[in-house]
Amino acid sequence: MAQNFTLDRREAVKALLVDRGDLLVVTGLGSSSYDVFDAGEHPGNYYLWGAMGGAAMVGLGIALASVSTMPRPFRVKSSARSSCSRSLI
Repeated sequence: MAQNFTLDRREAVKALLVDRGDLLVVTGLGSSSYDVFDAGEHPGNYYLWGAMGGAAMVGLGIALASVSTMPRPFRVKSSARSSCSRSLI
């Protein structure tokens, strides 16, 4: 018997952002912005309403402009079917 496993994307985003500390989140279009907003307001949320394809560029620009000498975690969440990449910059 085949099992059907489903993942509630909005609940998954909330779980990922619970103990985020000073992690910045740059959202893309639509669903990713709604998911992060629903997870709760945070000074590290940066919503790109209507900036298609801009999340990666804005995230990289913020990371490069950081005055910190230590790399910090930075997450860019794309609206492309809730794909999510994480990198240290």
